[in-house]
Order: sequence, then C-alpha cells, then structure tokens
Amino acid sequence: MASTSVVTLNVGSELFQTTAATLSWAGAVSPLASLGPKPASAPHFLDRDPCLFALLLSFLRRDSLASSAPPSTALLSEARHFGVDATLLGSLSPASAFSPLALWPSVLLPLAGRMALSAVVVSPSPHSAALFAAHGGVVTRFNAATASFSLGLLKS
Repeated sequence: MASTSVVTLNVGSELFQTTAATLSWAGAVSPLASLGPKPASAPHFLDRDPCLFALLLSFLRRDSLASSAPPSTALLSEARHFGVDATLLGSLSPASAFSPLALWPSVLLPLAGRMALSAVVVSPSPHSAALFAAHGGVVTRFNAATASFSLGLLKS
C-alpha cells in the first residue's frame, strides 16, 4: 500500500478523504493504521460520530488540536476507541511541560487533608504526562491534559 494513496472513509454517513500516511500517524495498534485504499464505491464504513472523527483526523494531520481548550470527554473517548488517546494526551501536555517547583501549594494541588509533600515526581513518558505527589500515605496523580487527579494508597 502506497503511503500517498487516498483513503475514503464513511464515518456516520459523512465521507472523509485522507491518505494512508495520515492514518498511519494513529500508530500501529490503531485500527485506522490498517485502513488502505478501496474503490470509491465502497469506502471503509466506521459507525462513529463524524464531528468527533473530524477532530481526530485533523489532529492526525497537524499533530495538534485546532482548539487550545482541553479535549472533551467525548473526544478522549473517541481517541481511546481508535487507540490514539496516548498520542493525543501526550501532544497536549508533554512531561517536560511540568514544572513541579512552579506549583502553588495546596491551591493547585487539592491534596487530601493538605498534608505536607514528601515527594514530587514528573512522569518521564510524554504519553502519560502526569505529576505524582506523595503526602502522608497517599500518592495523588495529577493529569494536566484532562485537569483531573486520582488518589492511591502507598503499600508497605
């Protein structure tokens, strides 16, 4: 399959045209990467939301989202369906963008009980860009791309 071959996709009865090379940016594990050219009379059919797919296709073309706002949960879910969620999140908040020393104490870090921090670590992978804060017997994971946090207990 030539990487410049035009691929036509019917997504929720809306037609999209792109190249096999663009779809390959989704990654080897993504079902999009395996889609190749077909006759125009029988395009690949994807039973998905065409509005969300348009945003993902634009992301694959540009390596960034058109909007600077954080992606919606619907878009993240769609990215997860196509296996590009890690790439999408990594592009929004690379680990190198975190500066743990520039954080406001307790205001930006909603730590349980406001216990003193014992350690702060930035994840090394650009695909899971996150900041981990240890305080007491709890580790809080902050994800800047989704503006969320989750708690976990330390095991002894």
